[in-house]
Order: sequence, then C-alpha cells, then structure tokens
Amino acid sequence: MTDVATKVDARPVRERVAEYVRGDVTRRTFRPPAPRAGGEIALWARNGWAGQEVVGERAHLAALRAVVGSAHRADGSAHRFTATLLPEPTNRFDPDAVAVHIGGQRIGYLPREDAARYRPRLDEIHAAGRMPTVAARIWAADYPEWDDHAGTTTTRFGAGVHLALDEPHLLLPVNSEPAEPHVLLPHGSSVQVHDTADHLDRLVAIPAGHGERWVYATLHHVHEQLTRSNRDIVEVRVDGARIGKLSPKMSGDLLPAVRYLADRQRITAARLLVAGNRAAVTTTLYVLRAHQLADGWFDEVQ
Repeated sequence: MTDVATKVDARPVRERVAEYVRGDVTRRTFRPPAPRAGGEIALWARNGWAGQEVVGERAHLAALRAVVGSAHRADGSAHRFTATLLPEPTNRFDPDAVAVHIGGQRIGYLPREDAARYRPRLDEIHAAGRMPTVAARIWAADYPEWDDHAGTTTTRFGAGVHLALDEPHLLLPVNSEPAEPHVLLPHGSSVQVHDTADHLDRLVAIPAGHGERWVYATLHHVHEQLTRSNRDIVEVRVDGARIGKLSPKMSGDLLPAVRYLADRQRITAARLLVAGNRAAVTTTLYVLRAHQLADGWFDEVQ
C-alpha cells in the first residue's frame, strides 16, 4: 500500500480495502478481525500513554465543557474518556480529515499530516462496519482572559485533548480473535515469550515487512515434563499453534487467571506484539498479572 505520509491515495475506499485484503492473503496466512456490523472496536496500543495531539479544541469548547460536565475544576484536572475516530471525506477543508468524538460530540480533529497517515487504515475499519475507539485524556481548566471591550479580565474554559493512538499498522491485530469463548486479558506491562526458536518461520511471516505487528494469542496451562520432575507453565499459541512459553516465574503470575477462566469454559486471550525480521524475532505479551486484576474483571467473566 502507498505510504500515505508522502502520497495520499485518492482511490475510493472500496478499491483500497480490496487491495488490502488481497495483499493480506498473499503475504501471510493471517486474517484481519472479522467485522461486526455497527459495533465498536477498541484500537490496540503498546501502552496507555496519550501522546497523540488533537487540534481544533478551541472551536469545540462548548462540546468539551459538556463532556467534562460536573467533574470540571477551575484550577485544572485531567479526565479520561473513550473517543471515537470518524473520517470526514466531505470536509471542505481537508478530505482526509479525521474527527474525534466523545459522548456523541465532536471535540476536535487529528492534525492534518497525521490524519493523512491514519485515514487508509481507518477507512478499512469503517468499511468493515466497525467504529474505532481509543482512550482519550482531556486536561481542562479555567484561564484568565483580557476583555479589550470591557477593559476587564474574565475567565474562560479551556481544554486540551490527547489520544493513546499507536502507529497506523499497529491499530489492530492481523489475525482474527479466537473462535472459542474467550476473555482478553487487560493491557498491562510487557512479558517476554521464550522458547520460540522452533517457530521462527511462522513468526517471521507476521510482521510482513512492517517491523512489528499485533496478533491475538491464547494462553494455556500445560504440564512440562522435565528429566526428574514436571512443572506447570503457560504455553502461548497463535491460531491454535504453539509459538513459545513463559518463564516459570511469569507462568506463576498468570496461571491463576488462566485457571480461573478455564474453570468457566473460557480461553485466555492476550495481546502479543511480534517484532523483527528474518534475522531475529521478539515476541512480547502485554498483559496484567493475575494479582493486578481488578475485582470488577472477575465479576464481568462470571
């Protein structure tokens, strides 16, 4: 696909989606997530840091004030929300515009250069009937402002918005979510996957020239037979095939959650980042450990 950072692809969305699907089939065996018409889909990211700037907030202060609502503090405070990214192909200023909505209200846009980079991928997601969502951080406060007409200082509401948005090729995993009943562990710190040497051919195909890609992985409790004993570890699989395992220590941190879900006939799913090339590949899970899971998580999987 054309690098939209240097050249904007002006072809219809249908043609771009068709090219993406054909390329996905020929380059690797993984499939994009199956669409669920009309449903939201949370974009993936390596961390929850909101580093993507949103512009145009000054023109949407009334909407931002309504979004923050009674949580607003005059001396300033941060607020976290879920935002929806909506392409605006009919925008008269920029046909590549991407609007940011929170609570059904438009509160700003991605900067023009960033919108051009993200639009092809966002168009694909919308063409599949999904609404991409992302974590958003709003900093809001009241600021002094000089009124030339009245000759007095007044206060006005001001706000800035940032999104936890990863690079365009890392917005979603390249394979489908597990077909079996499953629960995706909440995003957390990195966990290295070991014993991947026998699966390099399969792993190398995942980044497919992009350097790194997300995939759905599943975690399984297995008994590992040693020379004089055995031990319980977590095995990591992609599309049902083993690609590695966790260290005994990390297995111990995750096994309580894996067992808890297995007792409820659920498979444990996790975010796996595969990075590298034909010379070397790294595989890293981003998950919360069992002892870090909130009580509400257990209530949701009952």
